[in-house]
Amino acid sequence: MPAAVYEIKNTVNGKFYIGSSANYERRIRVHKTELNCERHCNAHLQAAWLKYGESAFKFSALIICAPETMRFYEQRCIDRLTPQYNKSNSAYSGVPVGATLSGEHKRKIGATSEKLWKMPEYRNTVTLAIQFAMTEEEKLKRSERTRKLWENPEYRARAVSVRVGNAYSKGYKCTPEQIQNRRRAARISNMKRNYGAGWQEEYVRRYPEHAGDVNA
Repeated sequence: MPAAVYEIKNTVNGKFYIGSSANYERRIRVHKTELNCERHCNAHLQAAWLKYGESAFKFSALIICAPETMRFYEQRCIDRLTPQYNKSNSAYSGVPVGATLSGEHKRKIGATSEKLWKMPEYRNTVTLAIQFAMTEEEKLKRSERTRKLWENPEYRARAVSVRVGNAYSKGYKCTPEQIQNRRRAARISNMKRNYGAGWQEEYVRRYPEHAGDVNA
């Protein structure tokens, strides 16, 4: 059975739920079983099901995709379509908006996230989904916030120490030269994005040991 991003739509009031599954048809059967047995985890959807009846709901696949990309497409659909029955705005966390989590729950989420984040494919997918969801204003605010943080020597030293050995080389077969080239490209890209035409001056001020990159 194909993986898919799917929709459960209330044809009476137009409200809907968006989800994804590696096995679309089986997931729909589970939804129907739980809703009919009044034990679905989504209380809002369950209440609507009881009020309007099964015949009022339409199940349909929005996007047929590979399992490894379904969360990415689910997040795009959530961001663009704003489903009313979803408990969370994230396709990745599943945590309801405004929910208060216990310390144990937070530790479990942290451990799982750390494990997943070490997988390059997952990391890239989540990053793309976040970037897609952000408005231009949010991107500018985030860039400005990062720039101010990076001006703090303590923050910069801590951020660099965390990334050394992980961000560029861990799990990848890169030569030292390739690693340095990627680091240089990342530095220059960040400067151009944050400072525009005057990026060279800020680059030399911030990275005096790499001043030669400006003319490379």
